[in-house]
Amino acid sequence: MKTKNILTALMLLFVCAGTCTIISSCSKDDTEENGPSGNNNGSNENNNGQQNQEIVVTVDANGNADGGHYFTAPDSKTFFVDYIKYTIKEGHLVVSGYDETGLKSINGKATIVSKIIYKGVPYAVLEIEEAFKNCVSLTSVTISNSVTSIGSSAFYYCTSLTSITIPNCVTSIGGWAFDGTAWYNNQPDGLVYAGKVAYKYKGTMPNGTQITIEDGTLGIAGEAFRDCRGLTSITIPNSVTSIGESAFKGCSSLTSITIPNSVTSIGGSTFSHCSSLNSITIPESVTSIGGSAFKGCSSLTSIKVETDNLTYDSRDNCNAIIETATNTLIAGCMNTIIPESVTSIGSSAFSGCSGLTSITIPNSVTSIGESAFFNCSGLTSVTIPNSVTSIGYYAFQGCI
Repeated sequence: MKTKNILTALMLLFVCAGTCTIISSCSKDDTEENGPSGNNNGSNENNNGQQNQEIVVTVDANGNADGGHYFTAPDSKTFFVDYIKYTIKEGHLVVSGYDETGLKSINGKATIVSKIIYKGVPYAVLEIEEAFKNCVSLTSVTISNSVTSIGSSAFYYCTSLTSITIPNCVTSIGGWAFDGTAWYNNQPDGLVYAGKVAYKYKGTMPNGTQITIEDGTLGIAGEAFRDCRGLTSITIPNSVTSIGESAFKGCSSLTSITIPNSVTSIGGSTFSHCSSLNSITIPESVTSIGGSAFKGCSSLTSIKVETDNLTYDSRDNCNAIIETATNTLIAGCMNTIIPESVTSIGSSAFSGCSGLTSITIPNSVTSIGESAFFNCSGLTSVTIPNSVTSIGYYAFQGCI
């Protein structure tokens, strides 16, 4: 999906159970189409078009903030604005905590600002870490339009949190980010969306379930479909850019999946223990694949990386994923033939590949990573050349 400038941002307002709301807003540079927000069917029935919110706080040389904002700076890398803690990280700000006493004094209503200009230096707020975990005094949160990532457990068990405003520029949400909140607890069963991210399948998934992610969705959150054993197929639109950690872990009935050419990031353990998955193709757009992404995919017979991918390859039709720059094989299957150019076998590369019966490791390989062949229960023959100088822990544990 191509992006297009628009003059007016759209804000999607969904009301659940009459008490809990989630508002999704987009910046002027956001995509033209509007994705789902805060329900399980992608309905746009309650949309209210509103201007997107941007909050910039300017702090002068004396430490005084404009606009009546409460501001303190305990050190040169830590700021508090209206009782929310921001920490400088790689030139930008992450939301890293809060002042509980101060937050209670404003009735638990938190606002995440877009930017802090501190003594002339601008710092954009891009991430929310595990900042509010177990914050029972938090009742509402408004996230301004600079934030792109919400970390794992960011609002975990904020039991009083009923209202959440998420900008449509958020493309990545970690696992359990909103679990235990009043907002999540009041969502109906099914696929719950947070802004333009498919957050989590709530409830017990029936056998034979087929899911189509709504057009305009930008990300699939960590743990989104974890252990959904009833999931047999899923359609991901060409708008999704990231698939979070363990998003499909344990989806034992999932036989195939098409990753669109919009996806740039696949998190760690994303397809781990998808025991019925038989083939996977990595598109040219993918630049990051987390560890153990295909661990325990015991039925996997075909792995392919599209030829125009600049980060990974499947050279010599090897049926594996190789990190091109390091010549490290990071994921293999029962039909993998390790090319002569590979220099290392990554951690958990073949872990749980019970269909693998034999493997020849070429003379180019110097290291075998931790758990590389862990629980390859059918492996009866392996040739390790003298070139290998390092073998990680549990590399062959569980092999016959």
